[in-house]
Amino acid sequence: MSDNDINRIDGIPTDPEDFEVVYVAPELIQYAQNREKEARVENKLVKELAEEGDPQAMVQMGLNYLYGTIGIAKDDRKAYEWFSRVPEDYGPGRYWLGLCYAAGIGVSRNFSQAAELYRQSAEQDYAPGQCYLGMCYEMGNGVPQDLIRAAELYQQAADAGYPLAMLNMGLMYYRGKGVPTDLERAVELFEEAAEHRVPKGLYMLGVCYEFGYGIKVNLHRAAALYQEASDKGDPEAHCALGLLYHRGDGVDQDDEKAFYYFREAARSGFPRGLYFLGDSYFYGYGTEQNYQKAFSCFSVAARSGHPDALYMMGVIYENGYGTPENGRRAAAFYKQAADKGHLPAMVRMGQLHETGKYVLKDLALAAKLYEHAVDNGNAQAMCCLGAMYFYGNGVTKDIDKATELFFRSAELGNKTALYFMGVCYETGNGVPKNPEAAVDYYYRASDECVEAQHALAVCYAAGIGVQRDMSKAVQLYRMAAEKGNADSQFCLGCLHLDGDYVAKDTTKGYEFIRDAAAQGHVLANYQLGQMYENGIGVTLSRKKAMRYYQVAADAGHAQAQYQLGGLLMGGKKDPIQAFELFEKAAAQDLPEALCQVGYCFEKGIGTNRNLLEAFRYYEKAAQKNNASGLNNLGYMYERGLGTSKNPEKAAENYQKAADLGLSQAKYNLANLYEKGIGVERNNKKALALYQQSAAEGVENGAKAVERLERDIVRKRARILAAGAALSIGAATVAFRIMKNVFRKWRG
Repeated sequence: MSDNDINRIDGIPTDPEDFEVVYVAPELIQYAQNREKEARVENKLVKELAEEGDPQAMVQMGLNYLYGTIGIAKDDRKAYEWFSRVPEDYGPGRYWLGLCYAAGIGVSRNFSQAAELYRQSAEQDYAPGQCYLGMCYEMGNGVPQDLIRAAELYQQAADAGYPLAMLNMGLMYYRGKGVPTDLERAVELFEEAAEHRVPKGLYMLGVCYEFGYGIKVNLHRAAALYQEASDKGDPEAHCALGLLYHRGDGVDQDDEKAFYYFREAARSGFPRGLYFLGDSYFYGYGTEQNYQKAFSCFSVAARSGHPDALYMMGVIYENGYGTPENGRRAAAFYKQAADKGHLPAMVRMGQLHETGKYVLKDLALAAKLYEHAVDNGNAQAMCCLGAMYFYGNGVTKDIDKATELFFRSAELGNKTALYFMGVCYETGNGVPKNPEAAVDYYYRASDECVEAQHALAVCYAAGIGVQRDMSKAVQLYRMAAEKGNADSQFCLGCLHLDGDYVAKDTTKGYEFIRDAAAQGHVLANYQLGQMYENGIGVTLSRKKAMRYYQVAADAGHAQAQYQLGGLLMGGKKDPIQAFELFEKAAAQDLPEALCQVGYCFEKGIGTNRNLLEAFRYYEKAAQKNNASGLNNLGYMYERGLGTSKNPEKAAENYQKAADLGLSQAKYNLANLYEKGIGVERNNKKALALYQQSAAEGVENGAKAVERLERDIVRKRARILAAGAALSIGAATVAFRIMKNVFRKWRG
């Protein structure tokens, strides 16, 4: 529904100006109403007296035309003409003529002229003139604003017994305008006005009884006063009485009656009444829920600048209630409401500027909006500003300040702040680490804050601050997942994939993780990439794997960047993009990415060949104990690539990689032992390492084993042969010696 499509709703005006303004008639009009029947008979006489110059009769003739009484047709111009003819020294005449200029009755509106006429009336001690001149000074209409002078004039008129002045003087004491705030004195004046049955006096006295301003709270008395004022048609009283029925304060709770009174207020075009009627339609209080009618009511009230209505127009456009979604219009309405001091609107505008949703992202402005709302005691703003300080988002990171804001907000009952307090106590940020206190805060927030529900699940799963209880954790994960919490959906999905503490069900696991991924959950998108790449719970799809890895990679997930780069590299689809992804992951110090960037520089894949850079990246990977990095660094030292040859360091790095279980490193180290490069030659160690690498599938590993075993056999054969030759020679020598000895013995 567009603004142009709004039609009248059950007799409610769609334009706040589309209703007749009724002006307060002082005692003369009351007198005329009391004597209406007699005046009909005497009308001819009144007119004759007026024609003869009788000032009171002239005023009466003006009133007759102004209100269309005693059979005379309403005629603003003739009313003005009669009031104009009244002698200047007659106070009531000056007053009514001033009212014509103030309201534009029969003449162009002119506040300065009105104020001057009221002044002339007041100087003749005419109480209504004093009162209305006071209103000019209070509002600055036709004269410079002067609240002290306004209060003086109201007091003069009130002392003269003028009920409207009693009301206005009471309001001055109530608001502290022109006089010091004095609620007890305000109540006295409201009571005096109420005794004269002034509707607004009855209403204001009801306000004092409802909230305990200057008098003890008495909701039943407040309801009775609102009722009397409402019966006299006061729109504010309609609203106040409706609210009492909605809440059940001083009366039996009854939303249908509340709806009736809100509707009565709305019928007069009263913006607040239109807002409350819209609220009733929006939530279905006392009537059938109807977003279209709510939209219409809020729209009309918003045109008059009603802050709550402007805010609700933002809510409606942002969420598409009763009208198509329109983020820009939503932001425009929120801004109008915020500019009028509406605190929730300030907070929402702060959130929009913080995220850049619908409006230009402006963290400084977001913080400023939050700060203004915080200064006015808004709990949600305290929490939002606290989060900015907690994460250092747009402001200098300040955990202590963040914790202070969270605590203040939590004390006011904000559930998100309670959750953040739990985070602070769990991590020891800004407060001493206290897992038990963290659990308590999470628990207090969990009935409304789904993030707290998830955090509580994690505590039960890990035994943080509570005894480990996976059944309780799973229950909480399910509750949070059903409310759409992506973290819980992801965790529950992983549990179903693994079959830990829940039935193994890859289909359910996939569904939970898919739902989390749809909300932009980074780990969930990465996990889906893994599932599609490896065919876990889904049909293997390289294309879908790449799509989900891309989402996670764009969000800065290093492992996803690495995996996506690997798919691009493996398919030889885009080595340049693959290298860029490896670099992004390496910038986050992902060990395998550091190694892969080194490999790209070594081989010139996706970038220019650069052995110095290759060596540098391999060294970084090795420092993080990455097995491939250690192996490749060993290779660079062995061959003198990007660095000087250093066989000892080559052997050292191969050994570290082999100890980490890398098969290729075992093969490379075996080669050094076989040749005695960087280590003492040792075929036994070499053979053992070759055998391990062969068993683990290293190419040429089996051939190396066969070759080395053959070489060892040949070497042994040569040794044995040499040993045999040595044995024959020794026997010959021994025989000769024995022969010589025998000869000597015989001789």
